Amino acid sequence: MARRYRDPWAKKSKKGMKSLGTMAKVGGALGYAAYNSIKSTNAQTRHLNQATKTKNISPKGCGIIAIGFILGAIIGICAGSFMAFGIIFLGTAFVVSIMTIVSSDDNTEQTSSSTDTKEKVLINSNPKFKETIDAIKKSIMAKVCYEPINTELNALPVNLRKECFLQALLSALNEYNLMSEIPNETEKYIDALTAKMNISEDILASKSQYVDFTKSLIVQDILHGITPHRATLTRNPINFQKDEILIWPFVGVVLYEEVVRRQSVGASRGISVRVASGIYYRVGAFKGEPLVTSSLQPKYSGSLIITNKNVYFYSVQKSIRLPYGKILSFVPFEDGIGIQPDRMNAKTIYIKGLDGRFAFNVVSNIQNINN
Repeated sequence: MARRYRDPWAKKSKKGMKSLGTMAKVGGALGYAAYNSIKSTNAQTRHLNQATKTKNISPKGCGIIAIGFILGAIIGICAGSFMAFGIIFLGTAFVVSIMTIVSSDDNTEQTSSSTDTKEKVLINSNPKFKETIDAIKKSIMAKVCYEPINTELNALPVNLRKECFLQALLSALNEYNLMSEIPNETEKYIDALTAKMNISEDILASKSQYVDFTKSLIVQDILHGITPHRATLTRNPINFQKDEILIWPFVGVVLYEEVVRRQSVGASRGISVRVASGIYYRVGAFKGEPLVTSSLQPKYSGSLIITNKNVYFYSVQKSIRLPYGKILSFVPFEDGIGIQPDRMNAKTIYIKGLDGRFAFNVVSNIQNINN
């Protein structure tokens, strides 16, 4: 009588197929939900995620996880071990998570910049938006209260209101910067207006029009004999003296030193007389003139800090303090300033990488307050 042998893999294969079907359903549901959630994410949600450092897995990442899920299931069934499936699937998810974290910082700037570009394109392409911006600009110049400006903004789409207001504000600041003197209370009015529009100081500080507006107010205060208090340093590397007030810090400047080179340039004339084999005697003279050349060489990178009492240059390698009473003269440049110390044989210190006109206006007039 023939004996029947039971295949030991038959039961495992049936269980494996049943487990594969269950895992496929769960994985498919999770992947579909993840993809839909990512696809439906709007611009405001992306901005919130960027502010809270939340990382989104891209659709490509979902696809890689799905492939890892399938490969893990197949290998797990063939090996007869659920552990093999878990190792491959979790390993794939871990790799995708690392890829998401690494690439999220680069995508953050691209997403925000692309969003700003879209808003600007929409505003510039519609003449109605430009008319609204011009009307808001006139209201700002006339120092109209917030409510009429808000009424103008309510006629615009919600996603464009802040950008339109910011364009109108920057256009108004351009006109203020061209004035010989900015009217009183203008600064308080603009601060109150930007606070009601929820425009942060970081956004304003990144705009050149607002920075130039602040510089104009600083120079105007100094000319009127008022010590300005508009600049701050989160980490001040300088130990200020008593009653010393920061006027303006220039970060990322370069200190240059003048290097002088001297050499003699000339020629000789005369004849050579043969005295013996291989020996000649030269009869003549040499006439030369000294040639002096000078050039500026970068020496240190650091910060130029202007206060009401001193001018500081700070760097890791070298720091300098120059009281106004020990400075002989200032030399203005478009992109820098030269400082001549009042010492015997002292070389002029050249600092580049800053607004030379503003720096010269400050340091050349600050002594009117000190005196």
